This record gives sequence, structure tokens and C-alpha cells, in this order.
Amino acid sequence: MAQGTFRGVLEDPEADAAAAGVVFCSGKIFYDLLQRRRDLGRADVAILRFEQLYPFPQSQLRMVVKRFKQAQKFFWSQEEPENMGA
Repeated sequence: MAQGTFRGVLEDPEADAAAAGVVFCSGKIFYDLLQRRRDLGRADVAILRFEQLYPFPQSQLRMVVKRFKQAQKFFWSQEEPENMGA
């Protein structure tokens, strides 16, 4: 039905490789973060989306994060209240 393979971590197609920060998220909050970044006109923050949390896609994450060598700040964003989500 579909071509390609499942990826546990999805890259941000609009992110600049020289991004100073990376935001990790899971689920539909990705689209809210993406829209907010577009509204602010920011290209210095990459948004990476986890499609799978268990088993944790460590090797896929390492491959994706390698693209952002300049990044010094890493954040987790979620919709749920503290300690209620991933």
C-alpha cells in the first residue's frame, strides 16, 4: 500500500542544518510547533518528531541529530501536563 519504510524519528524538512536548537516532540503538537515557527519566521530551531517511543529509536535518532552539528540546546515539548505524557 505504501512505499518506503517506517521511521521512528522524522526529520524537519524546513530546518536549517545550522540550527542552534532542536525541539523533540511526539504527535500532533509537531504541527503546532511548526506553525508557530513559521509565524515567527525562525529557521534556527529544528523540530524532530518521534513516531515511536518504545522501543526507543536510538540509532535513528543519532542519524537525524548528526545533521544539526551546530545545535547546542535540546528541548522536549509535549501537549500533556508535566509527567502525564512521554
